[in-house]
Amino acid sequence: CLRAPVRALVRRRGMVATLALAIILSCFLLAPWPGWACGWAGDGDNEEVDADVIGADGRPVSQSSQSAVDPVALTRTGDRYRKGMGVARDAAEAALWYRRAAERGHAAAQNNLAALYEAGEGVAQNVVEAARWFRLAAMQGEPHAQHSLGILYRDGHGVGRDPAASAKWIGAAARQGHRGAFVDLGVLYGEGLGVTRDDTQAYMWWALAAASGDKMGTRLR
Repeated sequence: CLRAPVRALVRRRGMVATLALAIILSCFLLAPWPGWACGWAGDGDNEEVDADVIGADGRPVSQSSQSAVDPVALTRTGDRYRKGMGVARDAAEAALWYRRAAERGHAAAQNNLAALYEAGEGVAQNVVEAARWFRLAAMQGEPHAQHSLGILYRDGHGVGRDPAASAKWIGAAARQGHRGAFVDLGVLYGEGLGVTRDDTQAYMWWALAAASGDKMGTRLR
């Protein structure tokens, strides 16, 4: 009820677009939204902390030798340190665990490590390094990273300013249902930045943002 209808709608115009938009909006309003409202990958996943994962010293312990190299397990450990789930909140420790998973090609870890570099949390702020990790995750289809990379291209932070690349990546995130990208893609269409100006497309993405509860989308549409 999300990706296929959005992809189909972006090719429509006029009354067909209006009818399709109404159907999609009703679908969105009735269905639960994925946890894609912010820049952290995995925050909508199951966040239960197993009792035997956290040791008596308050540090995560491996349940098996496999978990020490499993990028999913490494990323979840990074999440626990970032959010203080069963351990003291520690952004630097989170960065270490994310890096281990990111170097093994895990897209969510690459995105989260990039977000730490962008914010300067747990690591020295480095927007160029953030862009590098966002790009690696975005190329694997990670929607948070696609949106973030698009914003960097839009603003010229860590990469050269490139409106076309910005539209490409923000559009990729929006078409996956990333709520944060809806308003931004609408603005690009409304102002003709990196794409041909298209008021129908702009309104469509702002309406989708409004339907998801975004106040900016409500004001713009």
